[in-house]
Order: sequence, then structure tokens, then C-alpha cells
Amino acid sequence: MSINVAAYCRVSTDHEDQKNSFSTQQEYFTRYISGHDDWKLVKIYADEGITGTSTKNRTQFKQMIEDAKNGAIDLIVTKEVSRFARNTVDTLFYTRQLKAKRVGVFFISDQINTLDNDGELRLTIMASLAQDESRKTSERVKWGIERFMEQGKVFAPSLLGYDISGGQIAVNREEAYTVRMIFNLFVNEGVSARKIAQTLTEMGIRPVKQMKTWSSTAIYRILKNEKYVGDLIQRKHVVENYLDHNLIPNTNSETLFAWKNHHEPIIDRETWDTAQKIINHTSQAAQTRRKVSNRYWCSGKIICGVCGRGYSINRKRMADGRPVYLWRCINSIQYGKEKINGLGEKVGCSNCQINYKVIVACVKCVMDQFTLHMDALLPEFYRAVESIVSEKNSLTAEYFRKQIEVVEAQRVKALSLYVDGAISEDEIEVLRKDYDNKINALKDQMEDHKQLDLHPDRPEVMPVLKKRVEEIILREEYLDGAFFARVVDEIVVYRNELHISIHNMASPFVVAYQVAGRGDSYRVLCELK
Repeated sequence: MSINVAAYCRVSTDHEDQKNSFSTQQEYFTRYISGHDDWKLVKIYADEGITGTSTKNRTQFKQMIEDAKNGAIDLIVTKEVSRFARNTVDTLFYTRQLKAKRVGVFFISDQINTLDNDGELRLTIMASLAQDESRKTSERVKWGIERFMEQGKVFAPSLLGYDISGGQIAVNREEAYTVRMIFNLFVNEGVSARKIAQTLTEMGIRPVKQMKTWSSTAIYRILKNEKYVGDLIQRKHVVENYLDHNLIPNTNSETLFAWKNHHEPIIDRETWDTAQKIINHTSQAAQTRRKVSNRYWCSGKIICGVCGRGYSINRKRMADGRPVYLWRCINSIQYGKEKINGLGEKVGCSNCQINYKVIVACVKCVMDQFTLHMDALLPEFYRAVESIVSEKNSLTAEYFRKQIEVVEAQRVKALSLYVDGAISEDEIEVLRKDYDNKINALKDQMEDHKQLDLHPDRPEVMPVLKKRVEEIILREEYLDGAFFARVVDEIVVYRNELHISIHNMASPFVVAYQVAGRGDSYRVLCELK
């Protein structure tokens, strides 16, 4: 009987022949799998040019894991542990998940099969070594970049207005014209960053390749970039750790490399200084506006059903001076109705704006359904809770104790290998730290589990749950912004229809609405679909 086999390969370097190397790996796995009579090739999953220390952006890897869990794969073949993951935690996490589904992972170079009795121990050792190698590689790269920066060489991608090659920076005369125009519009003519972005788009001027379109964010980045005044500041951001490669602001954790008058400027210093003062003033005003916008419970929760952008509040006043609060798609605010811009790109949005009164009325309509159908909804809600709890039934104190015993046994085996000379002192130290971290994490989880007091077998849960829900929903004074903020996760806006997602509910409620009248006679008619 044949077994379904998949292969996983990854090219982590950035060489020019990367595509060819990728094809070579595909050919290799095809030959290797076809050389086993009882193996049937299902698919070769491949991520190109993505780091192995984190699985976050490895889409093919994630798809392979899901396919294996769903029964499409019996065995995964990969060349070596470092190709699968250089992160010990990820390696063991995924191989354990697969093993629970009776799916093995076979590492060709290391001859490790995770379904074997000693598979996990051997894999732990090799994964720890691979992770340590990633750390060393990261440190070597970091050291090289630091030496590069110390010499005053520019470590940056292409930049509008400049050509950067081999660490040298030179003015691009054609692009410099665009940079000067941006600063002139902002400083001398008082044009906003958003309007400048629209102007450049309408003129058909394309941004640098890192930016897909012109935006206010892109304009502000140009206005705040010290390179345009001839200065150079490097290492503004640092990598948080070598495993996930996240960039964070450098708040004096690493040395900054800074030079004044480092290269030929495009903007004179007086214009540059004026631009920074305007930006700082604008930033302070924006912070004040954000504080005001946070007064609304639905801020950040309203999404356009047409383009997917968020909705922002737009306050107006009626003829008699009374305020009207309207929410409008940000895409529509920036670009108006949907259209094709000067670069041939679709911008704007034609979705409707929505009165705040409509939002409140529709949410209350959803809350009314809980009141009208309390007896029907509560058992369904409780079954959802029961399902969640039952999934966690294995997370008992006994379960954690057994897991700790397993890790302790692995640590003893590793010590035996060290005593026998099979692994070095450095290797056993890496393993020891790994096992200690695992045991401490399991103990923390076991302590957290003790705090759980909800269990599907407890008879008092349903009455308490029902009483609390009735207290909240049946009392009108609870239906305020604070309550809505807690229970409403998201509101998606369509014309004459809102999709309202309630916290911990599987599907959104669809509410159709109509409005009639103006001023004091304004009213909203809602109906749950």
C-alpha cells in the first residue's frame, strides 16, 4: 500500500541563480520520492527567498501543515532540519502537531524520522544546532553591516532623488526635481501631504519601486528624511531578535551612526528646518484629534464593505447649530468617489457615509434579538462555550505533569549522550537551556490552568450565565457606548445594510436599515435579516 508523500524545500539565500537552485531542489525531490516504490508524490511545497527562522511569512509551509492535518499527506520529506525551520520551538511545535495526526517528517541529510521512538530527541538536538547556527550567521551579518556603516557608507535601498550603489550616494538630477517640488509645495505653498500625493498621482509621476502609490505617509517619509539635507543617520531601527526579524525603533539600544553634511544635499537647510517645524506642529494637532476621536466607542471598528478601508468620523453642523456625526470611508475622504487616477490605478470609494444614529440603532436591534430569543440563544451560546472548554479538557494539571516528565526524560537522555561523548559541551548547554525553558513554560501554563473555573459539567453555569445576560440586555441604561465597545468587534458597512460582529459569536448579524425624515423627525428603521 502506497503512502502519500509531500516534499518541502526552501531557498534562503539571495543569489542571482536562486530560481535555478529552486528548480534543482524540485527535481531532486521528484527523483528521491520516485525512488521509493511505496511512496506516492502528492505535491512539492516551496517557499522562495524566505528566512527559515520564522514561519510567519512562509505561506507554502503553512499550507502543507494544513493539508497534512486534513489527511492529504502521510509523510513530509525535507532535506535537513535547517530547511524545515531554524527555530527550535517552531520545529518541535509543528512536528508534534503532525505526529498527533500520524504524519511523519523525514529529514534526509540527518536521517531523522519523527515517527521513530528516538526521533524527537535527535530532532531536538539538530534543531537546537540549526537555531544556534542562525544566531551565529545573524551576528556575522550584523557585524559586517556595522563595519560598513562605520565607514560612512550608505546602507539603504533606492531613494527618490538619489542613486545608491556600493555604499555611495549621488544625486539623481531628474528625480531631485520631484523632491524639490514636494518640499516647495509643503513649505512655501502650505499644501498638505495628502494633497501633494494626489497632485503627484494626477501628474503621472511614479513613486520609487518600494512604494506602490503616492500617499500622505510616503510624502511625510520624504519630508522627514535627513538625507535630503545632506546628513546621514543610520541604524534608526534594529532587529528585535534573529528569530522573527521584526524591526523596532532604536531607542539607544544600539549605536547610531550619524554624519552632518555627509553628501550633496537636494534641499537647503533652511527649507529643511522649516519643514520639520511644520511637521511637529501638525503632529501635535493630530494627537489632539486622536484624543477626541477616541471618545467614540466605534472608532477603529467600522470597515468599508466595498474597499476594506476603515471609516472615519466627519462632524458637521445643521442650520440650527446642532452637530451631526457622519462616518465615511477613508478611501472616499482621500480620493473621492471611485475613479482611475493619472497612473491608471483605481482609487477612491463610492460606498455610502453613515449617520452615527444608524449605527447605534442597528446595534440595539441586534441586542433586542437576545431579549426576544433569550431561551433559544443561550443554549446555543452555552454549547459554543462547552465546545471551547471541551477542546481544552486535555489541559489538566495531570497533562502538564506528564509533559514535564517527558521533557525531564529528554534532558536525561541528552546528558547520557554528553557523557558518552556523542555531543559536545556547547551542544549540551544549548539543550539544557532549551529544556529548562520548556519546563518553566509548562509550569506557568499549569498555574494558569488552575485559574479556570468554567466546566461544561457544572450545573450552576447556565443559570448564572442567563441571569448575567438578562441583567445587561434587559436594562436600557447598560446600552451605552462603554457596553457597545465591549461587545461589538466590527461593523462592516454596505449600502442600506450593516454586518455587525459580536464578541465571541461565530457569524456577524446582518441588519438592513432605512432612514426617513430630517432634524427632529429623523428616524431609523432596522430589521435583522
